[in-house]
Amino acid sequence: MYLQPSLLAICISIILLQSVVELLVVRNYGIAVVFITILTIFLAESGETLTNSPNDLIFTRFLDILTGSVIGAVGGWILYNEKLHFITTRQLRKTRMVILRRK
Repeated sequence: MYLQPSLLAICISIILLQSVVELLVVRNYGIAVVFITILTIFLAESGETLTNSPNDLIFTRFLDILTGSVIGAVGGWILYNEKLHFITTRQLRKTRMVILRRK
């Protein structure tokens, strides 16, 4: 099923999303980000692309969001993995000692 929102529907959606974001961003930023993402998609693609081929746009944006989420999850795992943190800290100390001995 292809979505073909009218300009009025897009405007109302933007107004509603902006209102929800304004209410949530103060209380819980994590939940507000979900609505901010949708809102930015509407604002960035509110031209002909959204009205001509919304399914392609939604699929493309979904892949963008999924890719960013995976990169963020891997980055978070690397930053907060205690074993990796211990190994890195130990190696940095060894490197520092080697550098100080050369002086």
